[in-house]
Amino acid sequence: FSRSTRSMSFGIVWLFYAVVLLWLGVKNSAKSLVNIGLFVLVLGVLWNILFGLRFEPIEIFLPILNLRALSFLFVIVGILATISLLEQTSEGKSRTAELLRYAFTLVLFLLITAEAIDYFRWSRLKSNADESFYRTLTLVLLWALYATPMIYFGIKKSVKPLFYAGALTFVLLVIVLVFGGFSFDPIENFVVVLNYRVLVYLVVMMSGAFIAIGLSEQSGYERLSAVFGVTAALLGVVLLVAESNDVFDQKLNVLSFGEYADATASDLSIQYENQKQLSISASLMLYSIALMLYGIWRSRQPIRLTAIALFGLAILKIFIYDLSFLATLYRIFSFIGLGVLLLLVSFLYQRFRHLILPEKSEARA
Repeated sequence: FSRSTRSMSFGIVWLFYAVVLLWLGVKNSAKSLVNIGLFVLVLGVLWNILFGLRFEPIEIFLPILNLRALSFLFVIVGILATISLLEQTSEGKSRTAELLRYAFTLVLFLLITAEAIDYFRWSRLKSNADESFYRTLTLVLLWALYATPMIYFGIKKSVKPLFYAGALTFVLLVIVLVFGGFSFDPIENFVVVLNYRVLVYLVVMMSGAFIAIGLSEQSGYERLSAVFGVTAALLGVVLLVAESNDVFDQKLNVLSFGEYADATASDLSIQYENQKQLSISASLMLYSIALMLYGIWRSRQPIRLTAIALFGLAILKIFIYDLSFLATLYRIFSFIGLGVLLLLVSFLYQRFRHLILPEKSEARA
């Protein structure tokens, strides 16, 4: 048996003991048994957290099919069983039951995170390759799948611990995704659009949109709904910039090892940099139009305002930076094209102003 197996065995035994004590205490109205059962339950939870977060030895690790995962599942079931038993008494809405709900969200989060991290530790032994980038994206994906139902059921069932756990996890995954998933690594394996990062971003964006729509249907959550919706929209901006950046970074990486290695700091690399900036601006303008259409379709004013701001920033970037490195003839045609585009946008704004910026009485802002 591994060291983790021995450690987790204690937690499983204590949890069985705790649930039995709690059941006997509730059935016989014996408060002392309930208190002892709660103490043993807390002991089992803490034991699993202290000794179960890192599986050892990692060589014999099996994802999900290991005693650590089983022990954590017993902890979760034990907590849920305890909450169910407390709800049969006057303690159902007590501070103890509230703390147990927080403990449930924490243990489930730690189980998901620990299994993912240990899987990549185990995988690294097999492949001897650095997979930190894929580990980061996988954690973000799992956290999104954890946060979405937590927030949804937290709102639907009016269970604050679920909602808070889901909201905090969503904030965490957005930060990790933006900073840890921006640059594709290794760049040699990058394939534009058809890559793992795009999948993870799309899942997180759909998760944010789903949460925003759910919150908009609940009274008093309009502002929070706007925050989730705008966050999902801005993640699309980050994704477009990251994809455009990596397309040309991959080209520069090829140059550094090919027959043009000496030209990486010369005209060819400068040309790629200029093309990258233009592609970023073009993709942001198209994305802002798509956001505007979505905001009109779903009657989401925060999304429409975000689209307008994004379009304005893209125009400023083009005028201030992008056109500065174009030749005179290309610059003239670019200004003409931008003028036509701005006239078209101005016409559409005047034509559909009542949809883009409706009156304050609009049902869903």
